[in-house]
Order: sequence, then structure tokens, then C-alpha cells
Amino acid sequence: MALTKDDVLEALQTANIDPAKVRDVVEKLNQIEEEKKEERAENKTPKQKTQHVLFVMDDGTLTGKELIGYAVQIPSDRSPSTAYGSFVDCVRGYNNGARKAKKHPITKVGDGMITLRGKWLKDAKLSIKTKEAVLVMPVKNDIDNPTKEVVTND
Repeated sequence: MALTKDDVLEALQTANIDPAKVRDVVEKLNQIEEEKKEERAENKTPKQKTQHVLFVMDDGTLTGKELIGYAVQIPSDRSPSTAYGSFVDCVRGYNNGARKAKKHPITKVGDGMITLRGKWLKDAKLSIKTKEAVLVMPVKNDIDNPTKEVVTND
């Protein structure tokens, strides 16, 4: 429970405390509040935009192909192979239950990722992490000479 300055002021006045002391207490509270605001402003760092990239282990068959994908989150005790089936069940629930879906049913995975909200995903314990498609980078699982230092131009 958070108290406001008005609550404190009212409590001090009803306790019949000297008005000069009440003024001192309120000034001290204002000073503490300003110090906390300045401290939060100093510690605040600007948010950096991030990009999701999915690495897919490749045996050479995907090299050179551009793939897109979406990231979803499921409970750790569930098998990842059930994620797609759960997502399809959520889409079916939306298509059968939402008023918008009667005119514009979801027919593609990308549309479902953009359209579905928490209400439709909650029962499946599924969370969509990327509303927009992200680039999937096929990479070799083996790293050539991992002890060699490589200079990158960043």
C-alpha cells in the first residue's frame, strides 16, 4: 500500500502536531521525492531495439536459401513438437469464436502470428515472441578452428 503526501499530511494534522513541524515534514518528503526522481533519471538507460534471428543447424542442404520464421514460447515441460499443433488449435478456436473471423478467417501462419492475442493463446500456454517474420540463418554446426582468433570489422 502506497501512501500519498496528502495522506501523511492529513494524519499529521489529525494528530494535533505543530503546523510548523508538519510543514517541515512535508518539505522533507518533497526533497526525498525529488532526489529519487533524479536518481531514477540518472540510472535510466535508453532502450535498444533488438532483432530476433533464429539459427538452424544445417547439413548443407539449406545453405544459400533465405528462410523466414517466427519465435514462440512454450512451457519447458512440453515437447517443442507440440507447439505447431497448439498454434493451429488456437487459430481454429479464433476462427470459430471471434466475430472478426467470420469475415476474415486466419488461413496462413503469418496472419495468425499477427492477429492472435493472449486471449486465444492462454489456454494453450503459448506465447508469440515475434509478431513479424524474422530471418532464419542456416549455419554449420561445426566451427572451423575454434581456437583461431578472428578480427571482425564491426
